[in-house]
Amino acid sequence: MKLRLFALAFLWAQFAYGLDTCSPSSINGGSIGLEGQFSLENNLIESVVDASGVSPDIEYLWLWNPNEVPFNNGSNGWISIEGSNSNEYEIPGLSETKYFLRCARIVGCENYWGESNIIEVTVDKCIPQSITGGEIAFEGSYNPNQENKVENVELASSLVADLDLEYVWLSSLVNVPNTVGNTDWTEIEGAVDPLELNIDGLTHTTYFLRCARVVGCDEPYWGESNVVEVPIDLCKPQFISGGVIGFEGSYNPNQENTIENLELAQSSFGDLELEYIWLSSLVNVPNTVGNTDWTEIEGAVDPLELNIDGLIQ
Repeated sequence: MKLRLFALAFLWAQFAYGLDTCSPSSINGGSIGLEGQFSLENNLIESVVDASGVSPDIEYLWLWNPNEVPFNNGSNGWISIEGSNSNEYEIPGLSETKYFLRCARIVGCENYWGESNIIEVTVDKCIPQSITGGEIAFEGSYNPNQENKVENVELASSLVADLDLEYVWLSSLVNVPNTVGNTDWTEIEGAVDPLELNIDGLTHTTYFLRCARVVGCDEPYWGESNVVEVPIDLCKPQFISGGVIGFEGSYNPNQENTIENLELAQSSFGDLELEYIWLSSLVNVPNTVGNTDWTEIEGAVDPLELNIDGLIQ
């Protein structure tokens, strides 16, 4: 009952004294603020002081401008943000510094007179915290006889907005943290494809890392992915071929008898140092590693030939 009487008294006062609730003096725009630099984790412009007026029914409109300009009503450059009827505003994404302003009016009025202060929302797309590096993966172990790829699981992304990114890949023989500037990491020349890295020629377990940055930034590549290990086992049987040996004629105890190399053993990993032994058997058995019918010939390590003597069978 008291509120109704107050409302009637207020309307009577308007009528009696000609008060215009839609004039600039009828509303105070309050103030707004945003602490720190913009990111998708820090993007809410908050109301420091709500707008207030001769009527408690207030609606809001937010505006932005790429330039720092006075906030006088009608100033050029301000762009209204559709549907922004709230005392605070969550910025969806920025790629450059912009300025924001909140206006208010009493419900039923045509013009927004209540202007807040202008705040600058600064954007530095080239600082480390503006980008996340995504994720990469490598399955299994390195196989020199097939294609090996470190693949993308999740692309890098900018915390500022949907910006163009560029990439580099790095390698290390040491399992080290993927800290920017770590001297154990070596950039792989020409490796800029964000989706995959083809690797070959490895002879040691190696670690890989993909980095990214926003195109146009002169800073180093801050966006670091996880580190993946590409393990290598040089000692697996399938990674070495034994070559070919030959013996012509039949054994002659009156002359030198030599089993000769026709083709040396080879490693799938390339030019690695190999060592040799020779074996003998009285039984024609498959040359399976570990076969008990084979006997190692002591001291026979020359890969090019084996001189044999003293045979009677």
